[in-house]
Amino acid sequence: MVEQSSAPPAPPANKVRLFGLDVNGLTRPHIRDDSGNIVQLEAASGAGGSASNVLTGQTLWVDPVNGNNSTAVRGNQSLQYRTLAAAAAAQNGDTIMIRPGTNMVAPGSVVFDAKTNISVIGFGPGSILQASAQGQIIVVSNCTAVHIEGVTLKGTVTTKSGGTGYYALLELGGTNNHVTVVKNRFLNSGDHGIAHLYGPRSSYNLRVIDNYFEQIGGTNNSTFGGGVDGTAVAVAGGDSIIAFNRMHNVLRGVEIEGAPSGDYKHRIRVVGNTLNGIWEGNRDFGYGIAITANSADGQSNILAIEISGNLIDAYPEATGRFSVGIYVSGGNGVTIRDNKVQRTANGIMVSANMPMNGCQIIGNEVGQLGEGGAYSILVTGSGTNQVRGFAIQNNLTVGGLGNGLRIAGLDHLVSGNYSLTKIGLGISLFSAGGGLVTSNFLWQTITRWPIKTPASASTLKPMFSTRCCAIIS
Repeated sequence: MVEQSSAPPAPPANKVRLFGLDVNGLTRPHIRDDSGNIVQLEAASGAGGSASNVLTGQTLWVDPVNGNNSTAVRGNQSLQYRTLAAAAAAQNGDTIMIRPGTNMVAPGSVVFDAKTNISVIGFGPGSILQASAQGQIIVVSNCTAVHIEGVTLKGTVTTKSGGTGYYALLELGGTNNHVTVVKNRFLNSGDHGIAHLYGPRSSYNLRVIDNYFEQIGGTNNSTFGGGVDGTAVAVAGGDSIIAFNRMHNVLRGVEIEGAPSGDYKHRIRVVGNTLNGIWEGNRDFGYGIAITANSADGQSNILAIEISGNLIDAYPEATGRFSVGIYVSGGNGVTIRDNKVQRTANGIMVSANMPMNGCQIIGNEVGQLGEGGAYSILVTGSGTNQVRGFAIQNNLTVGGLGNGLRIAGLDHLVSGNYSLTKIGLGISLFSAGGGLVTSNFLWQTITRWPIKTPASASTLKPMFSTRCCAIIS
């Protein structure tokens, strides 16, 4: 087992922290202070009220209508700043309160660098941070314990123009620890919503909870041909949770990126998110949730990732040709469980670019594949990039014109799956051996190949039990 060379530091005392996340039960999130008291979040939901119960240290008030940067005083509610940029000189332990109104922010003017225990708190959707040009609105770099809640971060465009470079409305840089982003709105970014883009690209104990994302990465398919990027949440690091967010009309929903060799991504949970309107371009895939791994010491640097309880629906933006619900290119101990994926070209795709071991694909529902629909569940690797020891169980796939399960690799357990196809394959096994395939149920409305094996089927005999499949046509 490979571990981080040094553990991320603990959060400072008296900072509110997120608790109450039960992955299996998908419990709604809440936060508690160090005394164990629940901190209410109603003000951040847009319902009005006061968010004063999350304040720590000195408070800087920003009023984009009545504030005055020349006369503002830190800690004085009567003498407020007019712009967030002026208040961004906050000291460690400060809280910046954003009153309702539109606050224009020039890219690069709000940077929290090497800060500790900083909060930016708004009063719901009416507390707007509007970019004055393409680029980032808030940058958090090499910080510990940053809390952003109850604001709207709004970009200027829905399709990125040339020459801008990569950016995110909330951009993470360097190495951060204990960053919490809860109950915010991210709108109209021509690139990313929240992303680690430059530097070491590692955020540990990141919490992205109950946010809303819309029009991230562009919405006009015909403009995508230049390879524009764009993801609602793109993270790299460990011990992080991305949960209960809503994403609409985005190129990619959540991406867990493997950074350069030696930097491991581990214990990241993507839970209970709702994604609809995943769009696609002329060249690249649109993803609901993606894990992209790089090699470190000759192996995957993605470890113990959980993707569970998410709803992914490409409709109405994607036609289905290039969209993928859940995509994984590497990782060990990855769990994909109890997700619902529909109206994408491929439902769940594991396409290993390095050896993968011990992953689970269990209890997912994949259906209504779009035009050109290929596979509800695809597990593939080639050469030295072998997939091995997967548990693929109790999945429901409704493939339409596409296929059910296509599986490569060694020593898998494939059982209890229920596959309905029209003319495609129920289960296709290739370059596979060992393991066990048992008690799967395959339905076809037009007979073709309910189950297909390679020409060298004799090599597969150890895989099959006497109760392999029920084939119904």
